[in-house]
Amino acid sequence: MEKKISCVEPVDRELFTGRTREVSLFQDFISRAKTGSEDRRIFVITGIPGIGKSSLLKRFTQIAEKEGIEVVVRRVSASNVRVFFDDVKKTVDGYAPEARKKFMGEKKYVAAPPVSKELGEGELEYFLKQFFEDMDKVQEKLRRTLMFFCDDFERFAWLGYETAYLLLREVAAKLGEMKFNLFFVLCVDRRFLEALIGDRPELFYVVELDVFSTQDIRLLIQKYQALTGIKIDDALKEELTKASGGIPFKLALFMCGLLRETVKSGSQPSVELFRMVNGKIQDNALNAITDLTVEKETVIERIVSQKFNMVPIEEISQEGDKKTSREVLNLLVGEGIVEVDESTVWLKSEAIYEMLRLLVNVDQIYGRARTLLKVIGRMIETRERLDRIYFEWLRDSANMLISQDKPALALEIAANAEVYAYSAMEKKLYSESFQLFRITVSIYERLGDRERAGMILEKAAELFEGKGKRFYSRFLLSHASELFAALGVEWKARSVARSAALIYEEIGDEYDGMGFKMMARVFYHKAFEHYMRAGDKDRIKRLYEKATNAFTNQPIFLKEFEALNKKVTIKEE
Repeated sequence: MEKKISCVEPVDRELFTGRTREVSLFQDFISRAKTGSEDRRIFVITGIPGIGKSSLLKRFTQIAEKEGIEVVVRRVSASNVRVFFDDVKKTVDGYAPEARKKFMGEKKYVAAPPVSKELGEGELEYFLKQFFEDMDKVQEKLRRTLMFFCDDFERFAWLGYETAYLLLREVAAKLGEMKFNLFFVLCVDRRFLEALIGDRPELFYVVELDVFSTQDIRLLIQKYQALTGIKIDDALKEELTKASGGIPFKLALFMCGLLRETVKSGSQPSVELFRMVNGKIQDNALNAITDLTVEKETVIERIVSQKFNMVPIEEISQEGDKKTSREVLNLLVGEGIVEVDESTVWLKSEAIYEMLRLLVNVDQIYGRARTLLKVIGRMIETRERLDRIYFEWLRDSANMLISQDKPALALEIAANAEVYAYSAMEKKLYSESFQLFRITVSIYERLGDRERAGMILEKAAELFEGKGKRFYSRFLLSHASELFAALGVEWKARSVARSAALIYEEIGDEYDGMGFKMMARVFYHKAFEHYMRAGDKDRIKRLYEKATNAFTNQPIFLKEFEALNKKVTIKEE
């Protein structure tokens, strides 16, 4: 029986082709995971858009289920982005219900904190404490290996929650230490791989997909032919093979377009028909999967012109007749092009976004960024306070330009943001200056220029310190130290870490002098960590003695610093 095919959904087993090396690597990973010999908790599939990441992930879920793995499938979306880790924790908790009953009694479930766009002082430690609360008890009763399969993991960055990557790294590191049978299998666009891995490559098993070989593309064409019942002669097969460039998504797009045209015209596929289909696809790729109308095109263009390809439903309805707009949306939902909830419309698949990528209005994004910068500059000049939303919009605009492969425009935003950061400091708008420096640095980081980012952080920290604003300088120095360490400039990383540690220690001294032991403990702890990063044994020893004297009547705090000091001793041995 002839079947319909889709170019926006992962392929089923009957169309899955090639990837024998990747499948073998994943099977080995599963074997090690089941025996407890795999230390890495994150398996990543990466590659360019359309290369087949989602289809391979779907195949991996089938393999895992066959191997007796508990499989959980998730997707990152605007509705679940903040509660992703709590969903993970709840799911794991649900797989070991007797653990809660036996070990925890009536104790309530402790939720993992929602993901935030920025991590403030102590937020990472608090997140990990909440996430791992009672997880050791759950671990005792978790009888099978559990794997979370998650597609489109780059959406965290798209939605402005790149902090989720740091949280994931910390969670994975802790899971590895605990030998917890919980693993993540993720798909991520190659453009976001570096942001995901950060400075912890040892936590990841990365498989990067290459284009299909000519042999695999020809085999896939044969499978399409068998599935759809259309006849493809050798000349057309060669034309399809060359036009696809080894990218399976392109081939799927061509096959969908060919199938639509043969059904409409009643003619057999031919090279001439394919060239006509290809011309339509080049004009607008959606011609391969839908009969485009003015109404459909208007709605789709409205969606892709917005950040993250999402738009409130009421904005769609405002552009014409409400009934007509709703009918068009229903058609697009039925064709698998968009998804709709109570308030929002968005593109269903990342593949569709790639089809429409050229339709995204880069000029509009760039224009918005320039307008924002002018407004920010004007407000700084008149010493007006800036709402946080201005910085979020500016950061989002820069990220979208980077994702659209417009690094020169993103660099222009970074350069202007840096200029305004210095201006804000001169006007004593320290919070605004701090935010603008962070935006500047985040752009350089996304573009891979960590050295420039580190230098900006170090310079800004020095200026804030000179103004007596140690809250900002310590944060910037800590970030700079991480960047220099990631670059392998160890002497610089140690020097900057030592500067940050001195500030943390001074603030700790002040709180201790006022009798605020809890706050003193927080800042001494931070100082201790940074001295460790700097490798300053003398200052570590002095700080340990200071903490011992300061917390004589706080045995819990004493134990904490004893553990830190023990960690240093073990490292020395």
